[in-house]
Amino acid sequence: MYDPDLPPEYPIEDWLADYTWLCQHSPEVVSDLLNGDISAYVLHFAETRQNPFVADFCRRRFVAAMTYLQNNLDAIDFGKFSVVGTERALISKAVIVTLYRFFVARPDDAIDMPIPPEIFIEELKDTYKNH
Repeated sequence: MYDPDLPPEYPIEDWLADYTWLCQHSPEVVSDLLNGDISAYVLHFAETRQNPFVADFCRRRFVAAMTYLQNNLDAIDFGKFSVVGTERALISKAVIVTLYRFFVARPDDAIDMPIPPEIFIEELKDTYKNH
């Protein structure tokens, strides 16, 4: 049963599975995301979560994180953590885990708050060092 006073859980394993789903459906799903069409994400999260509140909770955070990543591929110097090409990017697991650390714990009213690239990079280095 969902308790609206407690945020649903979004385990890292589920986050990584959702990222795998995204990778299997890129670039069309990423293109749709950048154009504001999240229908594929809504469907994916509805199909992979039994509770619609949990599906919504997870989807909103995942979409915000992937939007942040796409919007900052050029702004963030990922160094050894990614290879960014003109049409595709190869992202290390440390980047995906860092996105998880930033976005999963955010309250609803802070999901879309910007993260300065330099803060993200510092957290990425910490994630890489500790995983």
